[in-house]
Amino acid sequence: MTPTAMPRAGPPAGSHALLIGVPDYEHPEFPPVPAARTSLQAMGDLLRDGALCGWEDHQVTVIDTVSSADELAVQVADVAERTTGILLLYYVGHGMLSPSGELCLVMPGTRPDRPTLTGLVWAHLAEALRLSPAKARITILDCCFAGRAIEALATEGQALADLADIQGVYTLTATTRNRTAHVPRLDEQGTRPTSFTGQLCELVRSGIPGKPDQLTLNDIYPVLRARLQARGLPVPNQRGTDTAGQVVFARNAAPAPARTGPTIAGRESAQLAAVPGSGRRPLPPQRRGGIRRRAVLAGALACAGAGTATGIAWWSHSGDPFGTRRISSADTSDVAFSPDGRTLVTIEDYGGSEIRDAATGRTVSGFPNDLSLPTFVAFSPDGKTFATSGYGTIKVRDAVTAVAIATFDAPSDFHYEVLPVAFSPDGKVLACGGAHTDKVDRDAGAEAVDGFRLLDISTGRVLATSAERHVRAVAFSSDGKTVACTNDSGCRLWDVASQSWGPPITGEFMRAVLFTPEGRLVTGDRGGVRLWDTASLRITATFPAPSGDTYALALTRDGRTLAVGGVGGVQVWDLATSHSVATLTSNTTQSLAWSPDGGTLAGATSKQSVKKTAQGYPYDAGCLLWQLPTRLPSTPSGTPR
Repeated sequence: MTPTAMPRAGPPAGSHALLIGVPDYEHPEFPPVPAARTSLQAMGDLLRDGALCGWEDHQVTVIDTVSSADELAVQVADVAERTTGILLLYYVGHGMLSPSGELCLVMPGTRPDRPTLTGLVWAHLAEALRLSPAKARITILDCCFAGRAIEALATEGQALADLADIQGVYTLTATTRNRTAHVPRLDEQGTRPTSFTGQLCELVRSGIPGKPDQLTLNDIYPVLRARLQARGLPVPNQRGTDTAGQVVFARNAAPAPARTGPTIAGRESAQLAAVPGSGRRPLPPQRRGGIRRRAVLAGALACAGAGTATGIAWWSHSGDPFGTRRISSADTSDVAFSPDGRTLVTIEDYGGSEIRDAATGRTVSGFPNDLSLPTFVAFSPDGKTFATSGYGTIKVRDAVTAVAIATFDAPSDFHYEVLPVAFSPDGKVLACGGAHTDKVDRDAGAEAVDGFRLLDISTGRVLATSAERHVRAVAFSSDGKTVACTNDSGCRLWDVASQSWGPPITGEFMRAVLFTPEGRLVTGDRGGVRLWDTASLRITATFPAPSGDTYALALTRDGRTLAVGGVGGVQVWDLATSHSVATLTSNTTQSLAWSPDGGTLAGATSKQSVKKTAQGYPYDAGCLLWQLPTRLPSTPSGTPR
């Protein structure tokens, strides 16, 4: 199947975009923002560009003169009430927080000491959005403290996932919570838009290589975030849903990549018209086949065999002894089996993640990738919860419903997406890595602080923290007394009782680590895989990597069989004999997980992964399952020491 021909760009009938900018203010506490006018012009031109977004002139209203907050609120509510297609609200100007922490959009006459009475409280606009009959709602806020808007869109006690099927709200903000937005110098603002709007427009006009012909907001967001972060600008934030986050925002201006060799069928064409009620339903990015179930999650695992989940795309490898199956073609950054072996969680980048039936690979239910943009996943030992982490936030979720029951935020300046997690054997403590700085790589000339933490899951209390730079992987020993942490320079062992590090273990780009049941250490780096005696830190065996970096290690529960993933693919080793058991794929693989019985291995690959592949090897994204026989021939490729 090949992608269908792309229709004319543009939103469906009944759509409306409200572009609001406030460049001038009466009170000196709010300096003028001439870039607001430039940003309004840039955003309006982008939306009306027939080759990209395709909005008609009558569908776009630009408001650059505001007399009062009340008048603007009524105008927004009136437009929202009569919009039945796509409702897009864009605001550029000052924002401030009220004493109670509410986001207020600053109007020309807003008094800094009375923001809720003289400004436009975001919660009032959020109410108008919720009441609108629009099929999808998009808000883009380019102002200080815009991250507060995301909280206002979800009513207290109600998960945003619940609003997704009903409300279809997607919010893109110029900053994270409690951080200021960025504008050019005052003498440049007459010709330049704000940094956020400028980068957004530039990105859409240049396109995103490797993405589909039509760009959704979920396609755009991670690239926009990376561009702003690379320039030292405030990073944006988002909250999206399957209904609005998947709405196509623009044609992809970048040339379509040439396809070579066998591929999975391309993504079904989905334009702005493909929203609830239009007769077509947009598919999540890079997902193929079947209908993705988005029902209430509670009790959904009991319905795994009902046939309502995403179908599995089977690979037709003649004589394949491993029964290779591709269960997803989406960018998949991590995978984990539940301890009872019934459930497989796949973290699929920037769109939504999946709870799957482990026996079939079929989707049982899903959960949106919210503010934290999960990158890693780990199950608790009892299987009742699993933790997801990414972009400085860890969420402990109910294993059946995926609802977050605890959230742990990193320090406010902890702004890097690497945040690996591991549960202690008793399930009471969570170890996490990352970097407490915006500059984490060796060539950036900055050292990380608080790159390692131990958290009490029941209270959220930080039990231990240490200045260990850019921790890429963490693992608890089976007795819970030691935590291994790896980074680009090697590995160090944290003694939980004394809260101190042991001697360093050198290695180049060490991205994976685990302990065997008897307490030996296994590390993976650019040079391959090494087995260590933890008492003497002596290497007892080495296993060469196929090529390039080693990204993932997974050990069967009995400690006998080791799977190694990396740039060169996936190899399986018998630890007892140091013999190679099998080579499963040559495709770059960044995450691995064994089922508890050791019969199934899951492998995940994401082209957006924080485990960067810099060697230039071509590879396919997605998630594969392999069924391994209990007995396999082996060859003595390992090197005992």
